[in-house]
Amino acid sequence: MEIALDRCDLWPAYNIPICDAGSEISDIFQCTKQYSLTCQWAKERKENTMKFFIAGVKFHNYKSILSDITEGDNLVLFPEPENKFDPNAVQIHFDNGGKAAFLGFVPKKFSSEVAGLLEIGRPLECILTKFNPGATTWEMFECEVREIKESE
Repeated sequence: MEIALDRCDLWPAYNIPICDAGSEISDIFQCTKQYSLTCQWAKERKENTMKFFIAGVKFHNYKSILSDITEGDNLVLFPEPENKFDPNAVQIHFDNGGKAAFLGFVPKKFSSEVAGLLEIGRPLECILTKFNPGATTWEMFECEVREIKESE
């Protein structure tokens, strides 16, 4: 019996390990399940970018950085697999002069895709695209996450 493992033509481009034909069917299923979200994200998103407002800002000490943060600043992504609300949670921090300021999280709608890409070692950058200190906390910080191309 021949099993087609190339369900996603982007897998080789992402250097994602593809199960070999000698694997047990259960192993192949696990491999496919593990990487399917990452692959789907790459196919659906033009230039592999996504924009969103940072979630959970009101629960963190965002006020301490309001005078220091500006549009265009690089933000830092940290996976938080032990998060009790979302095992795919990804924290977003601002490097405030060598001290990381925790702003909030990648929204749950996008967290599995971002966490999956980070887990397989894809280089991502997170840029603050809009900053509105007068807005409500759920619309204060808009950022864009995109894959860093090899030529960059």
